[in-house]
Amino acid sequence: MFAFLLSTSENYISAVTSEKILLSNLFLKIFSNNNISLIFQIFMAWWFDIGKIFLTALIIFIIVEISEKNTLFAAILASIPIVSVLSMMMMYQEGQDAIEISQFAKDIVYLIIPSLLLFIVMPWLIETHDWAFYPALFIGLLSTIFGYFIMVQILEQFSITT
Repeated sequence: MFAFLLSTSENYISAVTSEKILLSNLFLKIFSNNNISLIFQIFMAWWFDIGKIFLTALIIFIIVEISEKNTLFAAILASIPIVSVLSMMMMYQEGQDAIEISQFAKDIVYLIIPSLLLFIVMPWLIETHDWAFYPALFIGLLSTIFGYFIMVQILEQFSITT
């Protein structure tokens, strides 16, 4: 039995040693001079994405905090196309062509119309039919999605958008 344990432990030690050699070779390949810039680019891309998420969350947080004191001012801030402007800036920063961003902006104009359905249907259901908030919000969102579907069909029929 002692011989079995000894041979098993020797196999384990040799397996661990070869694993360490393989891992060290992999580590050297990854962090060689050729790959340092690639690793830095990946790292910076992740930080840029984390920054975008943080900025978006911060904007939402600020609007919610302002709405507790002044709903009109919060509505003004929410109605400013902050997300669209930031999206276009980030698209440009990430290397998209100005023509593509221009098309994106035009597509937003066409899709604003059906997005207004949420702001028409939801208050109408709450104020005139005494609906609770979440069901009214849900129906407002469904009407907006339906409006998007109809608008996209219209745009495709007239070859207005790409």
